[in-house]
Amino acid sequence: MGKEDQITFDDIILVKPSETLLNEITEDLMSDGFYCLDSAIDKKALTEFKYEIESLVADKGQRYFSLINPYKNIKSKFNLLDKSKNLKGFLFELAKLGSVNKYHKSQILNVLRVVAGEKTSSQSLKFHYDATIITILIPIVIPNGSPEESGSFLAFKNLRELRNNALLNFLEKILIQNSFSRKIISLIALKNISKHIIEFKEGNIYFFYGYRTLHANLPLKSKYTRATLLFHYGDPHHDSLLLNFIAKIRHFREKVNSKK
Repeated sequence: MGKEDQITFDDIILVKPSETLLNEITEDLMSDGFYCLDSAIDKKALTEFKYEIESLVADKGQRYFSLINPYKNIKSKFNLLDKSKNLKGFLFELAKLGSVNKYHKSQILNVLRVVAGEKTSSQSLKFHYDATIITILIPIVIPNGSPEESGSFLAFKNLRELRNNALLNFLEKILIQNSFSRKIISLIALKNISKHIIEFKEGNIYFFYGYRTLHANLPLKSKYTRATLLFHYGDPHHDSLLLNFIAKIRHFREKVNSKK
């Protein structure tokens, strides 16, 4: 693609984080646990993102993989999001508004999650809490199949509060994020699936309190590909050596898996 053919963008997040909108989102997050910003991604940029997913799957094969901070890769189309003042405005301000005085400046963590192929069942129904106050989810590729076969999102919204103690948060995660507990949680969620399922639409942006919301994905049928881009911000336990060490191990494993 020559210079004359390259697509240029202003801010690819088309909606600005005005004070009125931020307050509206925060009210909905507090009461309902989720907020959808309709048609918030530039369509040309979304198309470029889809092409990149196709290229990545062709390169890595039909399997699950995740990439850490692709938005910082200047060779990636996702780098357009690093230039988005609107995206960062939503992240920073919503983390503050939802922090209940536990907000601390931290690094933005961006994760591209791609699920494809036969051996993806191990990535389904892995209920967990995020480490940060606010999570922004951008759907890139969402299959058209039924929720039960297209990897739809399940959530127990705002199930807990922010914890004052990092050790308490760690022990709580151990209690919840193990194979036995996840089986029980999955049974509860699947018995009342309409209450917990959240369907995503390409072009929209979704906000939720990842730290407070227990969430996972349903299984994905092998013929489908599903790709979502997540931004995490606002770590209440940013100074915890234990949690930072665990995060580094997890990110290292994800990097190793992405290169296989």
